[in-house]
Amino acid sequence: MRALWLAVLLALSPGCAGDDGAPARTTTEMARITGEWRIVLSPEQRRQVRVMRYVLQQPTPSDEALLGAGFRDSEAQTAVTLLREVRADPDGQRVAQLRATVAQLEDTAMLLTTDRLRMQLGQSTMEAGCELLEVNGDTFTLRTSDMEGNEQQVVLTLANDELVLGEGDEQMRFVRR
Repeated sequence: MRALWLAVLLALSPGCAGDDGAPARTTTEMARITGEWRIVLSPEQRRQVRVMRYVLQQPTPSDEALLGAGFRDSEAQTAVTLLREVRADPDGQRVAQLRATVAQLEDTAMLLTTDRLRMQLGQSTMEAGCELLEVNGDTFTLRTSDMEGNEQQVVLTLANDELVLGEGDEQMRFVRR
């Protein structure tokens, strides 16, 4: 779960402005991926969300309840780590943020235009200017930039009517709205 949310946070930087004079090739290539997209969680990501929801419920589950929850070993380790944090500061800002993130994760949406990438997670919006750097088949490499000029590269892959953000364990899948 942490990896899933980190992918969103690391891919985008707040604020930003894009390039207004996109070349024709860039506009044509970007047209393949522009539009509104909504998140589709993989079975593994859905299990991660289930673990987080279980641990973040109120009242906090007991150790015995956690043992009986039927989590896989890796999920149980994540649950124990999160449970420690919840118990240490149940009303703290970090726990509140985790609860809000998990509650809204399945409503994550992405809007992609030729010069802007915006992620909507519930009431939170992250936006970045973007520029197409490279297209290799169905893989698009974008550069995003924040108001301070900090830049990051974002890899998007169009596969089976899905737009995949990131690579490996950090990827998030989206389908057109």
